[in-house]
Amino acid sequence: GYDQGSGAAPSNGLPGQQTTGSVSSWPFGKSWLDGIQKSFKSREMLEASVIIHRIQRAPTRLAWFIDVGRTRGDKAMAALQRFRNELNQKRGQTLNQAGMDATNTVYNPISALEDYYIPVSIDQRGSKVEVLEGTPWNELPDLDYFNRKLSSGLRVPFAWLQPVQDQIVPANGRQDTATVEEVEFSRFVSRIQMMINDTLDKEFKRYLSMRGASFDPDSFIIRLNPPDDYARSKERAILNDSIETARAMLDIPFISRRTILKKALGWSDDEIAENEDRLREEMGQSRLPAAHQEDMAPAIMGPNEHGTMPEEFAEEPMEIGNLDMETEEEI
Repeated sequence: GYDQGSGAAPSNGLPGQQTTGSVSSWPFGKSWLDGIQKSFKSREMLEASVIIHRIQRAPTRLAWFIDVGRTRGDKAMAALQRFRNELNQKRGQTLNQAGMDATNTVYNPISALEDYYIPVSIDQRGSKVEVLEGTPWNELPDLDYFNRKLSSGLRVPFAWLQPVQDQIVPANGRQDTATVEEVEFSRFVSRIQMMINDTLDKEFKRYLSMRGASFDPDSFIIRLNPPDDYARSKERAILNDSIETARAMLDIPFISRRTILKKALGWSDDEIAENEDRLREEMGQSRLPAAHQEDMAPAIMGPNEHGTMPEEFAEEPMEIGNLDMETEEEI
């Protein structure tokens, strides 16, 4: 058996399962993540670059417009420097190397949080301050591009990784309607499960045998839980829309109910006949002639708005012996 102290496991104790038939990837196969490895590394580098850019190179800054009048260029620069030093430096008394009093100026970080008082001339000329906004945090098109590339490589619907803003996501993580991406991802997961189900079943039973458990290998089968059946959910949504359309068409007097069954619900003649037979069985009716099939259509559509079936089905069943052979063949 496996010795935990040795730090090595025998090769025959490692379960092997490949989802691809490539010989070059033997014995462990090729990971599904290999296709997105480059995109993942690019996304990591982009995230680091975005953080550096946001913190060091693109913060929100203040633009100071200092009124220097008609001062010469060199004096204007000196005036700007004096104004800057007044705002960003703090003066304090200290002792120099000779032991004499001196004035020391140090950087004052608190000045950025203080109020500023800037003089303005009588003609409204003077200094002003404007805010230069940096790149907003919610606009990262490059990062969104790599996120979509990662999701497409994993075949995971992008809506699962980044929900839409101002949209409530249900507790089960899915919406009422299934998108094409969700249906394709469900089928993709099902294909992978079919590849590894047999290996999981064999290795689990092998583990039970090694542990000395007494069991019948044919008494159970290990299978992974199937993903949400989005295809069936989509079919149910289409069926609900068809039923609503059929109910709306019932109010149109010149459209027969059999036509509604064919056009709105998409039923064939065989399906309509089968549904009629089942309705007769449930309601205790005998088979009706073709002349009465149009009268049978209200029952096919179900109860009326009062929750009851049409009155004609409360009558005594017709005798099947009164029908000729030709009518029975038509039915």
